[in-house]
Amino acid sequence: MRQLGLTVLISIFGGGAAALVSHQARVARQVTEVAPAMIQPAQLLSQPLRTTAVRTAVDPWTVVDAFPETDALCGAMQLRAHPTSEDSWIVATFPGQVLQLQRTDDGLSVRTLVDIRSKEVQWLYSFAIHPRFAESKQHRKIYVFYQLHQTDQTPFRYRVSAFDLGDILDADRDSPAPPPIPPPNEQVLIEQLLETHHHVGGALEFDQDGFLLVSVGDNGEWKDNKSNSQRIDDQLLSGILRIDVDQRGGEISRPIKQRHRGVLRQHYFVPADNPFLDVPGANPEFWSIGLRSPYRMSVDALTGDVWVGEVGQDRMEQIERPRRGSNHQWSYLEGSLPFDESYLQGVPPSPLIGDPVGPFYEYEHADQDYCIVGGLVYRGDLYPELKGRYLFGDNQSGRIWSIHPEDPADKQLLLRLPSGKRHASLTNISADARGRIFLTHFASTPETASVHELRRTESSPPLPQWLSETGLFADVQAFQLAPGFVHYDVNTPLWSDGMQKNRWLRLPPGVSIDNSDADAWQFPPGTTLIKHFENPADLVDGPSHNQPRRIETRVLFVDEEGGVAGASYLWNEEQTDAELRLEREELTITHVPKAASIEGDTFQYRLPGHRDCVVCHNPSYSVLGVSQRQLNREVVDAEGAAVNQLVSWSQQGLLLHPLNDEQATALPRLAPIDSAASLEYRVRSYLHSNCSFCHYPEGTQRTQFDASIATSLNEAQIIDGKAATEYFVIDGAKPNRIVKPGLPDDSALFRRLSTFEHETAMPYLGRRTQHREAVELVRQWILSLEP
Repeated sequence: MRQLGLTVLISIFGGGAAALVSHQARVARQVTEVAPAMIQPAQLLSQPLRTTAVRTAVDPWTVVDAFPETDALCGAMQLRAHPTSEDSWIVATFPGQVLQLQRTDDGLSVRTLVDIRSKEVQWLYSFAIHPRFAESKQHRKIYVFYQLHQTDQTPFRYRVSAFDLGDILDADRDSPAPPPIPPPNEQVLIEQLLETHHHVGGALEFDQDGFLLVSVGDNGEWKDNKSNSQRIDDQLLSGILRIDVDQRGGEISRPIKQRHRGVLRQHYFVPADNPFLDVPGANPEFWSIGLRSPYRMSVDALTGDVWVGEVGQDRMEQIERPRRGSNHQWSYLEGSLPFDESYLQGVPPSPLIGDPVGPFYEYEHADQDYCIVGGLVYRGDLYPELKGRYLFGDNQSGRIWSIHPEDPADKQLLLRLPSGKRHASLTNISADARGRIFLTHFASTPETASVHELRRTESSPPLPQWLSETGLFADVQAFQLAPGFVHYDVNTPLWSDGMQKNRWLRLPPGVSIDNSDADAWQFPPGTTLIKHFENPADLVDGPSHNQPRRIETRVLFVDEEGGVAGASYLWNEEQTDAELRLEREELTITHVPKAASIEGDTFQYRLPGHRDCVVCHNPSYSVLGVSQRQLNREVVDAEGAAVNQLVSWSQQGLLLHPLNDEQATALPRLAPIDSAASLEYRVRSYLHSNCSFCHYPEGTQRTQFDASIATSLNEAQIIDGKAATEYFVIDGAKPNRIVKPGLPDDSALFRRLSTFEHETAMPYLGRRTQHREAVELVRQWILSLEP
C-alpha cells in the first residue's frame, strides 16, 4: 500500500522562480565541489534520513489496506462488524451489493449477501443490521437505504428496505463451503419519490430502544430550492425518521396510516413516543427536522446519543447532536450562520416546529475541507487515547479528527488520508468488536484501498531537529550538499509567492529513473530530492540586503512502493542552520519579491505542515516537477558549457532510457511565461505546471477540466467548461465557467489566479500572493478567445 501524507507540499517539485545568473553560478560551483560527474554511493557525515523513519516520526497514525486480498470492495460505502464473529465484517458498495468478509487461517473469503444491481439502483447509501440479529433466525435482517434511477416511467426515488437473510448468513468458521445464496427476500418499508438525485441522505442506525433511525436530506440541488426543509406535513425529507420495524404495537408503537403524496409506507409501526405523533397533518415518523444532507449518523453504544455529520451548503460543515423533537434550523441557518438564499430568506418559519438546536461543532469551507463525514464515538479498548472521543472526517480533504464529546474545543487531527480518484473519497468510519477502526472509500483505485484500517505507527526515533544533523549536507552553513546530488532546473516553475528556488536530486547507487512514460517517470526507492526556498534580493521596494535570504529547505524521499515521505526545515535568523517544522506556520514577509503582487505592505508566507503533502503528492503524482517536459531545456553545466539537461542526465546515468541531443530536441517541453512560444502554449504550460497534478481525469479534485498540456484544448473542458464550484463567491462574483471566451472576469480560472482571497485562490497551497505575470498572461489569452 502506497504511503503518502508526510511533510512536503504541492510546490516541492512543481518548479521555482528562475535563479539570478550570479546565484546560478554560485550553485554550479557548489555542486562541482561536492558532486562527481557520475552518481556515486553517498558518503554522509551522519545517519541519513530514511523514508520509514520520516513516516513514523512525523505521524503517530497511519492507514493500511484492510483487505489487500480482494478487489471486490471498490466503491465501498460502509463497513460494519459482523454481529456474531470478531473476524467477519459486512461491507456495502455503491452499485448495490452487500458483502460478507470472513478472515480465517486459510485467508479471506467474500460472500454476496444482497445484490440489487438489477433493480436499477443508482446508489446504495448505507445499511444497518437488526440489533437482535444474533438471537434468532427471524431477526436475521439487513436494512438498506438506496436510491433508484429516474426512467421515462418513474422519477427518482429512495427506498428503505429490509432483506431477510434467513439461513444464509452464517459466520461459523468450521462449516463447509457455504451453500448457494437464494435471492434475498426484499420487503420495501419506505419508498419516497424525489425531484432530484441530490441530498437524499441517507444513513440507517438502530437506537437503544431498537427503533430504526433514517436520516434524510432536503433533496434540493442547492439552497433548499425544493422548499422541503422545516416541513413535516408533506414528504419524508429533511430530518431524521424513527420507525419500529418489529411492529411491536401496544404502548410501544402504533400502526402507520398511509398519507401524503409520493410516499409508500408499509411494514412498520411508529414509536408511541415520537414527538410529532399527534400533530395534525404531520408525518409521525419525524423524530428530528431541519437537516440539509445528513449523510452519516451513528448512535453512541454507551450513552445512546445520536451523532450526525451534516453536509453544508456554501460555508459550513457541522456535527449535529439530534434529540427528540430537535430542529437543526436548515435552511434559515447554515450551521450557526444566517442563510438568506433559500425560500425562508434567513427567517425562521412561524410557528417554528420543534426545539431549535445549534451545531455541536462546525468548520468553515477552507483548506479543502468541504464535505463532512460523520463517524462514531469510539468505545473500543485497542486505542485508549481515542476512547470516548467522536471520530469524523472530510470526504474532500481526507482529514480524520477526533473530538471530545463534551468539549468541541478539544479537537485533534489524527492524519490525512491518501487521495483516491478525484479526492480522498471517505465515505464512512466504523469500528469492530476488537476496537479496530475502519475507513471506507467510494472512489478507490488500484493504487488506493477501498477499506483502510487506522493504526498507530510503530515507534521510531524522532527526525533530526536540525538540517545539519540529517547527513544531507557536507556543510549546511555554506550550503554545500553531500556527494551525489545533482542540481536541476525546470521550464515552468510552480508559483511560490515569488520565492527563488533551487532543486537537487540524488539516486541510490546503481539505479536510474524509469523515463519510459514521458509524463509519469518512475523513481527508484531511496531517491532523495531537495528543494530550497530563498527570498530573492530583487524586491518590490528595492534591494535591502545583498544576498537572498534563506527561508526553508524541503526534503523528499521516494519509498519502496513509489510513495513519498518528507520533511521541511525553517532557516534560523542567523542563516546558519534550519530547524525541523512538522506543522503549518505563517511567516510574515516584509520584503516582497518583485514578481509578487500583494494587498498591503506584507504577506503571510505559508510554511507547509507534514500532512499537506497528500493534497497533490497522490498515488498518481508522487513526484511532480521532475518530468520530461519540465527538464527538457538548456542548462549550464559545472564547466560553464550549455547542455540539454535531459542529455546531461543521460550522460550521468540518471535515466534508464538515455537520450542524445537529436532525440531531446525533438521532444515536447513546457514554455516559460516570458518565452517566444504562442500565447496559448505559454498559458497551457503554466496550467500544466501549476494545476495539472490535481486537475486531470484521475486527479484529486472534483472539477472536470484537464489542465494537462498533453490533452488537447478541445478535450480539456477548459473553454466554456462548467465550474464545479459555481456557487463559490470570488471577489463578489460567481463565475460558472472555467474560461468564458473574451470575458476574464466571468472566468473561474482567471478569478482564482487573480484573487487575494486565500480560501478561493489557486494554486491551492502554494500561494498567498498574486503572480503578476501569469495573471496578465491568462487575461490576455482569455481576451483573445472568440466569444
